[in-house]
Amino acid sequence: MAKITTATGSDADLTLEPDGTGDINLTPGTNGDVNIPANKGITFGDDGEKIEGDGTDLTVSSSNDLNLTATTDINIPQDVGLTFGADGEKIEGNATKLDIAAAEIDFSIEAGGDINIGTDIGLTFGDDGEKIEGD
Repeated sequence: MAKITTATGSDADLTLEPDGTGDINLTPGTNGDVNIPANKGITFGDDGEKIEGDGTDLTVSSSNDLNLTATTDINIPQDVGLTFGADGEKIEGNATKLDIAAAEIDFSIEAGGDINIGTDIGLTFGDDGEKIEGD
């Protein structure tokens, strides 16, 4: 039997505590959702990690590293980029090419080994008038 309690003297806190080691499951009806209002979040641990939406953006925040542990690919739709910082560094693909943009800053590639470009694939400069290519 699960225990549901509210904080003493408050109608704001609700605690769901399973008896033993059971999970807590929220199961809506057919075609239903579990709804969390805008600007209200789900926090984890000591509130250092939080997921919150405002009706347009979803924010996932962490007081330390944010780890994505997937067993398959992490998919970002075409024409949607992955941006870094406020300066606009961005990686974005559109099904025909992958753009890596660094707005008004240097772009560097650092590797502990070789950087490999496939056979018959070149590295071009400017308007493609200068090219380095290996076969």
